[in-house]
Amino acid sequence: MKSHYQHHYNIWHKKDIVGFEDLGENNMSNNFADKALVFMVRGCRKKFKQPVAFYLTSSGMTSILLSEIIKNVIEAVQSTGLTVISTICDQAPINVAAINILQKNTNKIYKNNGQDYTGFGFEIGGHDIVPLYDVPHLLKGLRNNLVSKDLNFEYEGKNHTASWKHIIQFYELDKRQSTEGDRLTPKLTDCHVYPATLKKMKVANAAQVFSQRVGAIMKRFAEMNKEIPVIIGLDASAQSTGQLCLFMDKLFDRANGNSIKPELGKNLRCAVTRNSSHWDFWQKALITLNSMKYINTNKAIVPSITNWIKTVKGIMHICKRLLDCGFAFVLLRNFNQDPIENFFGSICSHGVRNIKPTPAMFMSSFKALSINNFTSNHSVGSNCENDDCDGALDNLKNFLFDEIPLEETIIQSPTESMIEIEIPNVKIPSSNSQVNSGSRAYVAGWVIKKIKKITNNCRLCVSMLSSDIVLNEHFIIKIRNYSQCKLFLPDKNVINL
Repeated sequence: MKSHYQHHYNIWHKKDIVGFEDLGENNMSNNFADKALVFMVRGCRKKFKQPVAFYLTSSGMTSILLSEIIKNVIEAVQSTGLTVISTICDQAPINVAAINILQKNTNKIYKNNGQDYTGFGFEIGGHDIVPLYDVPHLLKGLRNNLVSKDLNFEYEGKNHTASWKHIIQFYELDKRQSTEGDRLTPKLTDCHVYPATLKKMKVANAAQVFSQRVGAIMKRFAEMNKEIPVIIGLDASAQSTGQLCLFMDKLFDRANGNSIKPELGKNLRCAVTRNSSHWDFWQKALITLNSMKYINTNKAIVPSITNWIKTVKGIMHICKRLLDCGFAFVLLRNFNQDPIENFFGSICSHGVRNIKPTPAMFMSSFKALSINNFTSNHSVGSNCENDDCDGALDNLKNFLFDEIPLEETIIQSPTESMIEIEIPNVKIPSSNSQVNSGSRAYVAGWVIKKIKKITNNCRLCVSMLSSDIVLNEHFIIKIRNYSQCKLFLPDKNVINL
């Protein structure tokens, strides 16, 4: 978190000046503090989060100093009785360098004792700690590199070359074919696609590009264009880019699960168990990740790819360790930076607007949020999802008062009487390209799904609106129905209506 170069004389407490680099224990320097380094503990089993330390630092902070701070904080957390099993950070060069130093120091200690370190990451206090990199930031990093250079990769024994120009071609094709708001990928905007307006720091934009919908439809269109070149503006080689989107969607889901059972439409985004499909996929994913190389650049392998490989291996190691310790399942959403991102969001919104706090303002907000447990599990407009943490591990409010549970209110929808409906015969529109008719069919199927809920799951209504046979117009629905989405096949008259 950046701050202004301002200083504040603290007359009430220590009578010192706040605003210089402060690393605790009277370890201050004459460097101006322009960043706040915050450490937070998050539960991997119980849903809690607790900010435990902050340091006022400068841009000139060294990786050696950061590695010492990480070690000190972990030792302090271990002294409370908590077991630290992992660290999560983004791919900032100083973070990567500090983790490498901790790993080298651990290996050096073991070699000095005539032993080999058999752990995965590094050791502090006699415990193995696995370093991970934030999965949402890894996804964003791979996307940012693809914008400027093509990517060669291997998938299921076949070589592919993905290019960002295919994403642009697909987006423009989708916009051209849309006549009445029936786009195939309505979430994609110029800020998702065009390099000049791309929001490179927005993780959600990267996830929406590397999605099942974009990948499946692009791949299908590219295959159709290879057989009958009627889809103007999309290269047949876009099939490889579609395959990359599908692969990254699966990889992101399997590293970001937040529910015990598979989610509707996202059956891969679920908890890891001993017999879940994660293990086979991760083994295959490592083959694909190891084969990735960017072309048209001096640096074929970028940190995002290297850190993806390290993180997938680290996740496998952690899941095996926790399952061996008695965990019935592991939720991998608990291993990302969302809680601390949301905490920073609360800092910036403390006092209505505080986007560029001074060191004194940051310290005041940090204390207030910690005392009041105002560590929201989601910040509106933030670059992350709801972190799903119930609250802090410890706070002043719980210490002083008993929590009063909110009463649960059950809202029941009233029953509605059955009405008779008749579907009229409608003429087919004059503009009826294959892509356009497929879009209309998908929207019609979505409408049927909503009508089913409104009519209290009336089978008669659904049977009158749906088709018993698969029509040519249903090809988009077949692409989208990759898991238990329960999409409906609309009748031809309903499509035209």
